Amino acid sequence: MTSLSTPRALAYSTAMIVLSTLGTGYFLGLFSPSITAEFGTDQSTIGLIFALSTLAAVVPMFYLGGLVDRISLRSYTLILLAIFSVASLCVALAPNLLVFAIGILFVRLLGDWLFTHAALTASVRLLDGRKKSLAGLPSLGYALGPSILPALAVLLLGIYGWRTTWLGIALATALVAIPAFLWLLASECRTGIDAPAAARPRLAIDHAVLPYLPAMMCVPLIFSGMLFHQSVWLDQRGAADWIAVGLAAYAIAQTTAMLISGVLVDRFSARRVVALYALPAALGMGVALVGSPDWTILGYFVGAGFATGLYFACTPHLLAELYGKARLGSARAAVQCVTLVCSAASTIGLGVWTDAGLSISIVLVAGIVVIAVTSLIALLASH
Repeated sequence: MTSLSTPRALAYSTAMIVLSTLGTGYFLGLFSPSITAEFGTDQSTIGLIFALSTLAAVVPMFYLGGLVDRISLRSYTLILLAIFSVASLCVALAPNLLVFAIGILFVRLLGDWLFTHAALTASVRLLDGRKKSLAGLPSLGYALGPSILPALAVLLLGIYGWRTTWLGIALATALVAIPAFLWLLASECRTGIDAPAAARPRLAIDHAVLPYLPAMMCVPLIFSGMLFHQSVWLDQRGAADWIAVGLAAYAIAQTTAMLISGVLVDRFSARRVVALYALPAALGMGVALVGSPDWTILGYFVGAGFATGLYFACTPHLLAELYGKARLGSARAAVQCVTLVCSAASTIGLGVWTDAGLSISIVLVAGIVVIAVTSLIALLASH
């Protein structure tokens, strides 16, 4: 059995995170005006498609996420990229809104979630022991992807239109990304698992992770909706001018947290880091809550970014400690399914809340309370 060298493992995880940008909501949002004009629909319908695609991804996420435990990383990556290429082609050639919605479902499932799932699972599985501190380096992909791919998409969209742009994404995935990853993973035979697939039981969320699950879910539950609807509630608060600066602060905080995640896990253990990872978010919401100047909203962005970065980077370490590396992919897929449900519920719930014109301060207070309670439960379990 062979394994990837450290440089190739880092390159693989970073590149997969870069490609995950293609399935994110903000990337797909670049095409919203063109899509609504093409199919004669509105933004509410597009938003509904996004919410339903999140819920519909739960079942395939559980199966495809666990598949990384049963086949080689090379084969797994080939499957993901091939499906993503077909989904992009489906979007490009969609004759109606239904076919477009099906394509978007798989673009989001593969791009936004499974590409990241493969990257983070591989980084934890391959960069263990003395290399654990390097496991956060692939997070640089979160800075590289958003800084390159959206700008390129806007350029192509203006010149060729949205259909040709998505056709280009499909062809680039099939003709460039797949050969590049096959070369990158050429020395890898298996994902580092010695036990035969038939000997490993199917994973369900059990007592081992239950004390930590509320703490892990509090950030997706709170911030998925807040980030999606932030232009509305920030405008109500009178702080809409800080969105651009806030998003930059969010990205910097998220990347910083992921870069130092391996060091934190080495020093304090994944159990304790996950138990307390959401406290920066609570602190940031507290600053935004009690501060009267508009700029205090930056506390919310920085805290949310730091907590989100720790969530993405440290959750795989915790699951590896609880379930072992042989079942890491299945464990993360199961937790990710719960995350998708929380994200969809948050997006819908906060949408109803903001449409009703209710105060965001109540949401901030409730978020602080939820973080405090769930962190305490997880901290007690960590001891």
